[in-house]
Amino acid sequence: MTKEHLIYSSVFVAAVFFAVFSNSSAAQPLDSQKYSEIKTELSQSSFPEPLLLFSYENGKRLAGEVFAELDHPLELVASRMNSAASWCSILVLHPNMKHCAVSRSGDDEFITVNIGRKFDQPLDKTREVAFAFKVLSANPDYFHASVSAEEGPFSTSDYAFDVQAIPISEDKTLLKLAYGYTSTTSANLATKAYLNTIGRDKVGFSKDIDGELIQGVRGVMERNIMRYYLAIKTRLDLPENASGADMSSRWFEVTNAYARQLRELSKEEYL
Repeated sequence: MTKEHLIYSSVFVAAVFFAVFSNSSAAQPLDSQKYSEIKTELSQSSFPEPLLLFSYENGKRLAGEVFAELDHPLELVASRMNSAASWCSILVLHPNMKHCAVSRSGDDEFITVNIGRKFDQPLDKTREVAFAFKVLSANPDYFHASVSAEEGPFSTSDYAFDVQAIPISEDKTLLKLAYGYTSTTSANLATKAYLNTIGRDKVGFSKDIDGELIQGVRGVMERNIMRYYLAIKTRLDLPENASGADMSSRWFEVTNAYARQLRELSKEEYL
């Protein structure tokens, strides 16, 4: 069995995180001071790479956050995430994302995705969600972009991805990925049904106060934000002109390192 990679999260850390990510696009700025604060934790991470993962649930708001040291210069990292088309190639690696298209209105870029079950599903049976894509900052010392939607899938709202990156050396970058959404009663009922049936034994990466792997909606958040982080990593690690098939194959391989949490399909089913 693949080794489980665990990371601890405390109620205090989660509460501090939620305070700065309680709204769809709100995110604490990433800077060298933040890197200094978490550098030791990153070096001692229980993941097979310098990575920290946090999640939090507060009422109807569910949010997650990943910090990771990347073996790529900021210039490359920014170039692979500075367009809606690039984000389409990232988002569509998630098994629930069935299709992704880009559109433009003036200077604004939009991403439309079709979200469905992890198994094969016709597009007309999926849910369509439109995201606004924005590069908020792009300079040699800092990159910041957001992908957000007022209305998300399954009756969620304030659905947002927020990514920031800073250089920590000539060939290394610190990445921060934040992801969150606001749920509704109907969405909560659907999630509860999932967690009481096929999702009953699913776990996340953090440990709860009893020392057990997180389950429930925080487990769902942790699994999904890890999937999106690994999609970004796949986009960065492969050549710029990598095919969709190559990216899908690599994404499956890297997620399989966390089979306890992330494996739900065989490679043949996923591809």
